Amino acid sequence: KAKMHQAKARLRKEEVPEQALEAMNEARDKLAEVEEDLTDLSERMKDSVQAHRRDELEETIDKLAEARKEVERAPLQDTDESRKEEIDSAIRNSTEAVDELRELLNEVNKDHPKIEDLAKLEELAQKQDQLAQEASEAAENAENADTPPEQDWQKQQEQVENEIREQVRQSPEAKSAALENQAEKAQDLAEKAEDLKEAQENLAELASQDQPTTEEKIADALAQAQEQINQDIKEELAEAQGNEEAQGNEEAQGNEEAQGNEEAQGNEEAQGNEEAQGNEEAQGNEEAEGNEEAQGNEETQGNEEAKGDDESRAENLSEALAQGEEALEGAKSDEFQEAAEAAQNAAEELAQGAEESPSQQNLQERQEKVAEAFEALAEGNTEEARAALEEAQESALSDALAEALAKEQEAIVEDVKEELSDARSNSEPRANDLPEAVAQAEAALESAQENQAADAAEAANQASEELAKGASESASQQELQERQEQVAEALEALAEGDTGEALAALEEMQADRAADLAQEVQDFAQVDSDQLANARSQTRQASSRAEQAAQANEAGNSQQASQQNQQASEHLEQAENALNQAAEDFAQQAEQAAQQELSDRKAPAPGEPLAEAFEQSAEAAQAGDAQQAAESAQAAAEALAQAAQQARSAMSSNGQPGQPGQPMDAQAEKGKGKGKGEPGEGESDDPQEGDRQAQGDKGIPPHLAKLGITTKDWEKIRATLKTDVSGAAGEVVPEDYRGLVKQYFEQVSKEQ
Repeated sequence: KAKMHQAKARLRKEEVPEQALEAMNEARDKLAEVEEDLTDLSERMKDSVQAHRRDELEETIDKLAEARKEVERAPLQDTDESRKEEIDSAIRNSTEAVDELRELLNEVNKDHPKIEDLAKLEELAQKQDQLAQEASEAAENAENADTPPEQDWQKQQEQVENEIREQVRQSPEAKSAALENQAEKAQDLAEKAEDLKEAQENLAELASQDQPTTEEKIADALAQAQEQINQDIKEELAEAQGNEEAQGNEEAQGNEEAQGNEEAQGNEEAQGNEEAQGNEEAQGNEEAEGNEEAQGNEETQGNEEAKGDDESRAENLSEALAQGEEALEGAKSDEFQEAAEAAQNAAEELAQGAEESPSQQNLQERQEKVAEAFEALAEGNTEEARAALEEAQESALSDALAEALAKEQEAIVEDVKEELSDARSNSEPRANDLPEAVAQAEAALESAQENQAADAAEAANQASEELAKGASESASQQELQERQEQVAEALEALAEGDTGEALAALEEMQADRAADLAQEVQDFAQVDSDQLANARSQTRQASSRAEQAAQANEAGNSQQASQQNQQASEHLEQAENALNQAAEDFAQQAEQAAQQELSDRKAPAPGEPLAEAFEQSAEAAQAGDAQQAAESAQAAAEALAQAAQQARSAMSSNGQPGQPGQPMDAQAEKGKGKGKGEPGEGESDDPQEGDRQAQGDKGIPPHLAKLGITTKDWEKIRATLKTDVSGAAGEVVPEDYRGLVKQYFEQVSKEQ
């Protein structure tokens, strides 16, 4: 611009002076040089976090290009006036370009905190990726699946976890997502506590049975046994009635379909008769209809037979329940002979249809023993009554143990399926053996639910053998295999009639589950709260009581075992309440966090992957074995890489993460979901190109380094600008913009 003003001052003569031509040529060359540098800068901005500012820079470049063309056209004009007009226009365009560059620089300066935050996030992702690689190598070299991670590694992982925690704390979206995750986890733990509480209550009842000696105590025990039988009959009746109702629905649906087919067929017949007008076709339709009716009759007959069986069984069970209630009333009023007769009638009713239901068959056997006990008590033979009662109680205990073990097996089935899903998603070799483990575990569950302990034990043992094949590759599968082995041993004891051994095995399993729950709650310390502290305390006490109950049962002290199990159940109930309250608190905090706005100094990292990285990093730091530490560390690395890539993409497009229609840049798409050691794949070959904030060349102002200006670029631009600002520039720059131009150039060059 200084050269343009010099040229303008000398253009008052009719002919263009030589000095004016030189000034214009110099101005043209410098404009071209700056235009070239800015064009190169614009090209490099494509893949930088300043990509969204390229349009502004391109407009500025266009104005500089126009100013250069006007300078080139000025000497070619015929008159002094027209030459001055070209120069004036060139000065206006260059002045506007300077203003726009100054504004652009201000905007870039505002982005500096965001870019620094993005750099921290990317550096954090690199740290986590390095830790994931180290953990993977340690897991591969571990002697077995239970080998714990190295302490030094855990300390480094904890440090990264704390850094991620701080990132989450400063991001409303990530904080909200993390709190939602914690609310879900707290709710899940509350459900586990509830299930375990019910199991401990059941154990308390199973372990509380003492053998009465006096007639009065035997009578009370028989009344309790009959009351339990009546409750079990009600459950059998509800099941039979449910089958009957379901069968009726199927029959009704079948009738509707058959009716629809007949109507459709009738329409086809009419159409066929109209088109063919022949008796042969009508006859053919009648024959087809006859075949369909015959087939439908067969199906209906089968449904009716099944429905009839269920109806008959339900009727027998209803009568058995009525007789059972009479037996109970007789026992409560000390009318033992009447109780014996009613109990025997109930047993006879239960025998009708017992072959269709193993549980009803066991129930019928228990009812017979109670009837025998009532009969002996009516005859005054307390010893015989006590022996019959003991057999009835043993049978009831066997049924209760079978039911409890079936629940344990059901949980194992779900866990084996989840293990298979994880193995397949990670393409692990153990996925080849796990389908058979699932099949055998399901077979064991089905047999256990039918109270076929021997068959259930055999299938459970086979499932355990299948799980053992890949246990060395996965700590969770090894733990699952041990659980399956415990259930198999308990089922074997039950099949052999050793209810004491089966109960002891169940006690041990429940104690292990209580200890596992206590550890899960203990590890759930990502965000502390009074409710979580209470839950930790309650689950620890529940675990201690469950262990003491197992020890008491092993020592033959059933009453103490029952008391300890009851106390464990009470502690678990308190833990359940605390965890439910914690879940509500976290959910409320998540809503509040979601309403907050992200600081303009923070990179717009998406909330979900950042929250996932936080959770996985915490699990990696707390992992008890090298394999789990490696898996969690890798998941954290991938989530962090995704968060950093999406934050970069959002900054490049001047958007926010997670907005509908928000474009994802090519680098984030390519790098997303990469395996170990490659969370940043898909980024540009030079990751510093276009955003060299912290790693820019020495000597370049940080705000220009962010634009991707190299040392060579800066030296050329600075030399040009200093030439124009210094010297005689003050004489040729008009007063109305002289201060503004000088202030701008001094600002960008003062650090030099």
